[in-house]
Amino acid sequence: MVFYQDREIVVSSNNVILSGGYSGHANFGDILQLKSMISWYKEQHCNPIVIVRVDAIYDEAFIAYIYDSFAVSGFIFYSPKVLDVSKYNLKISNVFTCDTFHLYGGGMINTLWAKEIISLNEAIINRFSVKKYLISGQQIDAFGANLLKNHLSKFPAAIVGVRDHASMTYLKEKEIKSQYSFDDAYEELTHLKEYFLPRIFGRKQIYLHLNLSPYVADDLLAYIKRFKNELLLLKNKFPNAEYKLLLTYQDSRILSIVETPSAINTLDYHFDMDEFTVINLASMAQKKEPSKIHDIDKEGIALVTSYHTAMLMQTLGLKVHMFANNEYYQQKKKGLALSASCVSEMLELKQSTELLHVKRIESRKAWFKILKVALNNEKYIFSEDFNAIYPKATTIFKHKPIQTNLELSLKSMGLQKRKQAKVFGIGWAKTGTTTLGKVFVALGYKHKTQDFTLLDDLMLGNYDKLNQVIKDHDSFEDWPWLLMFKQLDVLYPKSKFILTIRDSESWIKSYRNMLKTENNSEYTNKNRSFLYGEKFPNVSDERLLYRYNYHIAEVKNYFRYRPNDLLIVDWSKGDAWKKVCNFLNKKIPNKPFPHANKGTYR
Repeated sequence: MVFYQDREIVVSSNNVILSGGYSGHANFGDILQLKSMISWYKEQHCNPIVIVRVDAIYDEAFIAYIYDSFAVSGFIFYSPKVLDVSKYNLKISNVFTCDTFHLYGGGMINTLWAKEIISLNEAIINRFSVKKYLISGQQIDAFGANLLKNHLSKFPAAIVGVRDHASMTYLKEKEIKSQYSFDDAYEELTHLKEYFLPRIFGRKQIYLHLNLSPYVADDLLAYIKRFKNELLLLKNKFPNAEYKLLLTYQDSRILSIVETPSAINTLDYHFDMDEFTVINLASMAQKKEPSKIHDIDKEGIALVTSYHTAMLMQTLGLKVHMFANNEYYQQKKKGLALSASCVSEMLELKQSTELLHVKRIESRKAWFKILKVALNNEKYIFSEDFNAIYPKATTIFKHKPIQTNLELSLKSMGLQKRKQAKVFGIGWAKTGTTTLGKVFVALGYKHKTQDFTLLDDLMLGNYDKLNQVIKDHDSFEDWPWLLMFKQLDVLYPKSKFILTIRDSESWIKSYRNMLKTENNSEYTNKNRSFLYGEKFPNVSDERLLYRYNYHIAEVKNYFRYRPNDLLIVDWSKGDAWKKVCNFLNKKIPNKPFPHANKGTYR
């Protein structure tokens, strides 16, 4: 990690490095979280220094802009490698000691971003000789808790604060003590509330926020369809309603962030308004003081896909439905005590936000009292010692944690970690998996190919046979192994994985040809319905391609920091013995490469 400065930072014992949700990209909630922490540290007579990504600098005026927005004396910019930053007048950061480093809030310590965030934290602690490490406002999943345990064994935190009960549970499973801090944006968010004037409108006001970025849903097509259905319900129930769009990003990352209002193009005729108002929440958050007071319908309805937008609408007293289309967002939704599963259910609920507001204020007061002890205590206090100093901060929302922990999943399957290294082919059907199986056999592995009866066992939760088959073989490809790659990776930690791929256009042609020529029995259709999430045989090309491409993206994302554990091959592009054998550390056999079903992918 490389750190840069635009100006000299005066070394002081009052300096506090802040790193968290805000990385330079203007996201509504991330801005509020940072502003809340800056304000609190200034009240403690500390000097906040903010960490920002170099690639967030989109023009020469950006640095002056963020100094004006956040009113801090210094920023530290970082990048994973050395960059030419001369046009921004940046230089490599001086080495200096900073007594305190604070990782403030956000939903970051999870499967999506935990490795990147923890790597950055460790670089900061090492580079600036940090003496005291504080963590607050985090949403953590099982994967993140596991990484955090290893991280904290090397860099212990004086205190760990989380924003929801599920995060506390995941940390408890890893024997990490935590406190309930709720959300680090809350103080600034309640300040922003003053710029909304609740009143009764002549026509019902419906506030829409739609985020189509890749991390919001496991199945974006199903998510869009569900959003359309919920919007249609509101249009039918309130035919004269007015619609206002909520914008939470002002972001240069046009390829990875797809958000209101550009995302409404996906709603086609469902969103047929000739004219609508956009409320730019990101801009409101970024400014020192918002430029105007916005009228807000005190009896309005908000349909949102943003955690902090949902929180704001709650705080304003509106009825709120927040979409939760994957485990990450389900955890967010439960953390805000939003229980309705759909709009119609939300409309029937009597939502009282007054009590929520009071309890959240109480929780934040309790948290800041504890955080102040951690900041000012001369002796380094570890998080497990805090219960002896203060009682645990009030936990408002209790619910069962989402069971995403792979090790728990393995335990439920009756599987235990093994020392033997295996080789797993995890490519989708019709990508040359049969060829890969023949390669494994030629290299001397005791091989197991696809077995739909094992897929039956997987669907029914019968794991005894699966367990035995895995023990008895060295290599595997096709079903059901490609569906279990995460569990298999945990079960056999030193295993190798090979993902076979091919061009999407040729794949769909090959798959359709297979469906035409094969006997599509009721049994086969049942299995394929399980694999694709849609009933066979009447399934669209769009759905088939989505599931195929989703699997490839999921595998690449899972192994993105482990290039030595995953090999991606495309037989149609000439990948053969050399590439596979180098990856598996095997000698190239003195025989032709065993292409199978060659005509189907050439």
